[in-house]
Amino acid sequence: MTPARSHTKELRSGDTSGHSSQADATFVTCISAWPDIEDRSPLAGATRVVVYFLWFLHVLRNMGVFLIIHSALLCISQQYSNLQAYFEDLNKIFDEDLSQQEKEVKFEKEFKKGIKQHALTLWCVNETQRTLRITFSTHVMLWCGLLMSCLPEIIMDDTHSLTVLMSNAPRVAAALVGLGYFMWPVGDITVHASNLPAAMYGSGWHCCHGNSPRIRKLVVLAMMVAQKEIEMKAFGYLSFSYETYVVIVKMSYTLFSVLY
Repeated sequence: MTPARSHTKELRSGDTSGHSSQADATFVTCISAWPDIEDRSPLAGATRVVVYFLWFLHVLRNMGVFLIIHSALLCISQQYSNLQAYFEDLNKIFDEDLSQQEKEVKFEKEFKKGIKQHALTLWCVNETQRTLRITFSTHVMLWCGLLMSCLPEIIMDDTHSLTVLMSNAPRVAAALVGLGYFMWPVGDITVHASNLPAAMYGSGWHCCHGNSPRIRKLVVLAMMVAQKEIEMKAFGYLSFSYETYVVIVKMSYTLFSVLY
């Protein structure tokens, strides 16, 4: 491609609105099968308005679904943070002005409440994974495909001009952010869940004397359950985490290099 043609292509991609205003062309944001782009009839104009609003409602619905899923993942992550703080604060029971027996009874009661909340959180995690396993899989395929579609124009450009890089930067950034939109909060869930056993261990069980054997068994069982790694997966085996995010980004470039 000659420099003149390359420059013309770049101007076309970046000056659509200016061309539509100067050349009396129709400004079409969502191209439909009908009407034609050059059709300026009133019916064509009204159809474009209807198509645009239908397209906007479709995008708005998808954005709402993504926002609900993202909010649910953030809530689960925050719940693990709350559980960690809850178990760490159980130490304060032994600083209260109560008898030793009353402290132990209260500690055991509050510790069991924390276990119930942890069990409820695990149920939420399992239900989220069961409900969204197809969504997670299609999410990875969609954004990996978008990321790979951005690479040919960048890599195969012989001029390596800054204009080509800048014109593709928004698409690449959108692909990277979109890919991490679910992976980042799920990675937070894994990190916060891994801190829960340490919080249980430091909850103050060692301050119990009379009911020490029973409480020790309770703490050990709770820690055994909390030590199981919390993961949400796509395709049944691809874990959503920070490490997987980096691997997928590298894999997209590697797969493109192999194919081309």
